This record gives sequence, structure tokens and C-alpha cells, in this order.
Amino acid sequence: MIDDLLSSARLEPLAPEPGASAAAWEEVGRRRRRRTLRTQLAACVGVVVLVMVGLLPSLDGGGRVAELDVAGRETNADRVVESPALLEAESEDDSPVDAGRGSRGAEPGSGGRAPFESEVAPAPAQSRPGASAPSTGRPKPPVERTRYETVYIGCLEWCLTPSVVREGDVFVLTLDLCVAVGARARRFSYATTQEVDMWVATSEPSPETLWTWSLGQQFAAQEHHLDISAGECVRWIAKWDGTDERGEPLPAGNYRLFTKSLAEQVAPNSTTETTFQIP
Repeated sequence: MIDDLLSSARLEPLAPEPGASAAAWEEVGRRRRRRTLRTQLAACVGVVVLVMVGLLPSLDGGGRVAELDVAGRETNADRVVESPALLEAESEDDSPVDAGRGSRGAEPGSGGRAPFESEVAPAPAQSRPGASAPSTGRPKPPVERTRYETVYIGCLEWCLTPSVVREGDVFVLTLDLCVAVGARARRFSYATTQEVDMWVATSEPSPETLWTWSLGQQFAAQEHHLDISAGECVRWIAKWDGTDERGEPLPAGNYRLFTKSLAEQVAPNSTTETTFQIP
């Protein structure tokens, strides 16, 4: 490109002045060619300098080379913070940790890295509503299972319906599992001898469990099935004396009965509830 610009072939021919000698014509032409070449050379050098300045890396305020990313943004190498090694506190109190700790607010001992799988605290298990009963409970009455037929079922496939009825000094707690009329027969599977659970809790939005039927009982691992035809219901019945796990009578007021079916086919809609009153 420079050779093309400096080539004398690109210069326009000079016209001799009237009455000038041949030597004068040669001198004038030589000077004009020289001036034109200098102008073209200066223009080429200026273009090269501008290109080189644009391609050179920029310098920050301290004279250090600053790298540029593809968008032209400055990414100084001294701004990159490497993940420090795992640190240990010097004592059990709030004393300073080792100087190798990162300065971006990392928790003590974390070292600014992602924790290993074994260090991640497991997510708390989702407790059932009102699961705050004592760890041990009094002996519970057995749950009886009966069958009956019905034509009034407010569901399309199957329904779980709890209820509480007072009979003298006891409360009859029931859970009905019904297959709708016109639906196909269903088979429900259980992993142990326990098929249902029931617990009584307070009526607050965050209920406190007062009595649980399964608390303190043992259930054998025994897989079995329960077949229910269309328009048929299976009812589980437990009689509760109105006391808590310590045998103390509950005061008059409103309460909630939670019932749960342990059949595999009804999860996750296996817990239902109803409200009742102790007069």
C-alpha cells in the first residue's frame, strides 16, 4: 500500500512553463515530486500511528496495563480475587480469623467457596399440621374398619372425608375413603399394617397437636391391598375420650381433627381435616 502511494507513476505529469529551459523544467518537476512524496508519506505514517494506538492496550491511572474484554471494558488483572483456602478461627469467640480470608464478607470458615455436599445442612422436613405432640403417648384404642355402599359422593373418582360425632363421654373419629358412583373400581396399597392416622389439634392457624392415634404404637411392615368398588366406601373408626396425651381432659372449645390415609394411590392429597367442638 505504501509502495503504491510513493510510486512516481501515481504523480500527475508536469507541464513545462513557457520559455523555460529543459534544466529548469527538470528541477521544478523534481521539487514538485519530492513535495508530493513527503505529503503522501506523512499521511501514511499518520494512518499507521492511529491504527497502532487503537490496537495498543490501555493503561490505568497507575501506569499498569489494563486488559480489555470483547466489549472494550477494562478488566484489570489485580481486581480478580482468587478463592482463598478454608480458614479456621483462632478461638471459639469472635476473635479475628486468619489473614488469608477473603475480604468480601464471606462467612467465617467458608473461605469464599461453595460448601461441599456433606457440609450443606439438609432442608428441614415438612412437618404435618400440628405435629407438636409429645414423643410418647398413652395406649390408644384400636381402629375398626367397615364397609358400606352409597350413591351420594361429591367427587369424580375418590374422596376422603373425616368426621367427629359425640356418643356419650367419647368422640367417634372417622375417616371415609369412597370411590365415586360410575368410576372404575380402585385398589389402594399400604406398606405396613397401619392404614390411617388421626390427630386432634387446637383450632389456631398454626395448630398444636394434643392427641395422636398412632403415637406410641408399633406397626409391622406388611404390604397389602384394599379393593373398593364404585359407589362403595371404607370407614376407619377410632373412639377418643377427649383427653390429651397425658390423660388430661381438654377444656371446652373448638378443635380440629386431622386425618391421613397412608395409601400410596391417594398421595399427596392424603391429609384432610374437619372442625368440632367440645361443649
